[in-house]
Amino acid sequence: MSTMKTTMPFIEKDPAIKHMSDISYYFSMPYQEQQKYFHELDAKITYKNMMDKKIDTSRAEGMLQGSYKEKLETAQKMKQDNLPVELIIKYTGLTREEIEAIPVPPQN
Repeated sequence: MSTMKTTMPFIEKDPAIKHMSDISYYFSMPYQEQQKYFHELDAKITYKNMMDKKIDTSRAEGMLQGSYKEKLETAQKMKQDNLPVELIIKYTGLTREEIEAIPVPPQN
């Protein structure tokens, strides 16, 4: 395949032609090499999917932490305005214990 790439550089420029070239190369391999190639490709795809899932999980955790921090900030403002704890629970979804643990800075 490397000689084909050097003699026909357009193969690398067009994704569809490259894909067809790769398929053609795959089917020109002996059966054992096809199996080895398939298992290597499967391992690469599995690894990529695992990494994508890890990134998605990390992103979701970050979003949850940001959302929780925002709820705490909202609850703190509501406490500063002397709103009832039941109302803060209703609008933030925080527990009574979480709300009571929020410090309220003195107002100027």
